[in-house]
Amino acid sequence: MQLPQWLATSRALLGAAVAAGLSVAAVPADAGVSSSTTVADYRVDGTTATGLVSYMLNHPLPATVSDSVAHIQPNYSLAVATREVGGLCQPGSVDLSIRFDIVLPKATQDGAMSPATLAAWNSFAAFARRHEETRRGIYLKCAAEFTAAAMRQVARSCAALEANIRRLLEAEKRACDVRQNDFARVQYRLVLNERLFVLATYAGRKPAYSLPVSGPSSALVAPR
Repeated sequence: MQLPQWLATSRALLGAAVAAGLSVAAVPADAGVSSSTTVADYRVDGTTATGLVSYMLNHPLPATVSDSVAHIQPNYSLAVATREVGGLCQPGSVDLSIRFDIVLPKATQDGAMSPATLAAWNSFAAFARRHEETRRGIYLKCAAEFTAAAMRQVARSCAALEANIRRLLEAEKRACDVRQNDFARVQYRLVLNERLFVLATYAGRKPAYSLPVSGPSSALVAPR
């Protein structure tokens, strides 16, 4: 999640600016797809809206897109079992496992905030969580569509079949990036209206969403 300018980054996000407790949850998805999720903190200093926004703009997550303040990285593992039927090779099973690494903003000085600032921060933090959870849902929907399509593939040799299925996965990742970008455009406009950024005093905002993608990976960017 970018402080409005969203998207792609790498697993390096779970280093440097990311600290604090990791939580892990396993989640079953549609047939052929399983997932697990790790969540880490992006620790944000500040006691006022201006201070919090300034910190995020000056100390964003280390992402390929500037000003990232939340992030999700899918890591894929594909297993294909094949069988020969009538001279053709068909999939016996296609299992796609995805580990999601999510980073979410966490205030380090919330006890020193005014009620108005705390409410604005909590609203933004909840927005960031919903944003990344929705992105995870998009990735899982793409994965389910991939496994369904993969199970319909056939080839004259099992080596060719496995290669076709792996190419299909790469194509599905690219198609999913397009969906993520469509979602990001809408979210960019919404986060600009979050109370935290309305209250903050800082140099102008970017009025438009700029399209960055080098997926699979998604980030939330801060408004300037």
